Amino acid sequence: MKAIKRGLLTRIAVPAVSLLALVGLVLSGPQAAWAKHHSKDSEDGPDPTAVTACGTLSGGDTIYYLTADLTETGTGTCITLSGTGSALLLNGHTISGPGGSSTGDGIHITGTSDVIEGFNGTVQGFEIGIIDTGGGSVGDDFNVTDNVTGLELNSTATTRFVNFSSFDNTGNGVLIDDCGEHCSVLDFSSTDNGANGVLIEGSTFPLADVFVTTGNTGAGVFVGGTGTGPRNTHAVIADAFTSAPVGVSDNTSYGIVIGTSDATSNDFVTTVEADDNLIDLYDENSTCGDDLWFNNSFTSSKAGTVTSPACIGGIGS
Repeated sequence: MKAIKRGLLTRIAVPAVSLLALVGLVLSGPQAAWAKHHSKDSEDGPDPTAVTACGTLSGGDTIYYLTADLTETGTGTCITLSGTGSALLLNGHTISGPGGSSTGDGIHITGTSDVIEGFNGTVQGFEIGIIDTGGGSVGDDFNVTDNVTGLELNSTATTRFVNFSSFDNTGNGVLIDDCGEHCSVLDFSSTDNGANGVLIEGSTFPLADVFVTTGNTGAGVFVGGTGTGPRNTHAVIADAFTSAPVGVSDNTSYGIVIGTSDATSNDFVTTVEADDNLIDLYDENSTCGDDLWFNNSFTSSKAGTVTSPACIGGIGS
């Protein structure tokens, strides 16, 4: 299933974060250096660098671009992007790994303020399709499929990945794990994965906004963990409100669930349409703890052991 694909330059016509803000980050932040160098008429900017094989891309303020599909013949990582303020353009090509034997990543961002622009490119057949452990990175317009984990954000600073599809992975479609602050996924679909569509754990101010999570074996979105952790701080889940398909639907487990670890996290779920899940909206905490649920559309809900609790609000509440 393809992503919503509204495009990086499109303002989303629902109550959501404008992606124009993301463009502002790219053009005014540290990523601006490579953007200014993009024109070949620039006297001081380098020409883009072709990538024809897997390897480490360590240049700073450099534009790298794929000229053809890449295949990782071993079990490790194909592309490591380790510079600062650089960009990798997939140009619609596919990066393939060995599948179940892989212990590596399709693309691993270890640098800071880097950009991945997929132009509908695909990363498949790895333990993790795309992972960011750097910080301040931006990703746009790509597909991650047939990996264990599709996309993982595990960075130290604000990171935004938008306009993508994660599907048919054997584990989580999207994993936001121990992100330092404001890791965000926007304008995306995460479907038919073997675990959760989105799993958010141990992160500060994480955001999932404007999305579809359907047909996953686990939950559509799982926020937090069971027992004592890993705990999030102020997770925001918003704007999964569509009619074809329903934004959060047909997941084998829950539609959206907030775990017991997040009883005092002030997590926030709003403007979500959920249907045909085991339970559409579920807060494992009795009376929802400090979590806020409102303006959602759903058929079934539960908090702790209480069915249809007052703390999980519907439209107009």
